[in-house]
Amino acid sequence: MLPFQGINLAQGVVSNPALDFEKDAAYDFLKNPKHNWRKFMLGLVALVTRFFDVQTSEQREKV
Repeated sequence: MLPFQGINLAQGVVSNPALDFEKDAAYDFLKNPKHNWRKFMLGLVALVTRFFDVQTSEQREKV
């Protein structure tokens, strides 16, 4: 939700005192080589694109 609020990860972590972790923990998580963020983001974009494609197609059911 951070991109939709116009803030980045660091601003979201620093400005939220209710979190149980610090900024360095978040960046360590993002830098972990076990997580392929490009693949995740590509899959997410493909899923959202397919969803909206179906919702806006001419063959959709008229309600």
